[in-house]
Amino acid sequence: MSSEPRPLGVVHGRFQPFHNEHLSYVRLAAARCEELIVGITNPEPSSSAPEPTDTRRHLPEENPYSFWQRLLVVEAVLKADGLTGRVVPFPISAPETLRHYVPAEATHFLRVFDGWGEEKVRRLEAHGYDVVVLEPGTGKTLTASAVRSAMRECGPWQELVPPAAARLLKAFRDETDRRCPA
Repeated sequence: MSSEPRPLGVVHGRFQPFHNEHLSYVRLAAARCEELIVGITNPEPSSSAPEPTDTRRHLPEENPYSFWQRLLVVEAVLKADGLTGRVVPFPISAPETLRHYVPAEATHFLRVFDGWGEEKVRRLEAHGYDVVVLEPGTGKTLTASAVRSAMRECGPWQELVPPAAARLLKAFRDETDRRCPA
């Protein structure tokens, strides 16, 4: 990839919830494009299809936050980090529909850690999108599953997410779950 920034870049994720590694991913892509789009996958429950390479991503317990809640979190994190970007639905389970959400000329920046990451690259390329894999060969250091687990167990989850995300996630949690003390 050339060092010239791409005019338009896209990152995507479920962001269930948005955590510190997601922020690193967004920062990497933002540094490589002039304008950034952040796509939120599984925008609504019926778009959460089973995937052979990630057998749990469609389950309700793996998707506790609505599209609206995730949009609010992503926008708050971008603003707090001094980044600008548009947030859109991103139904990766139906890649033929992506043209309705992101421009065809956009470069899709991905981090690939597993078979599901490889499948997303394959799908995007099969639909004619320009794909750039960021930091190939690196491994995950944090997962949203670990954050959700810490939240369920009343453990120290706030340090795993950007401060702007923690504030909103705490508010969402206070609305629905009072098991953990403040």
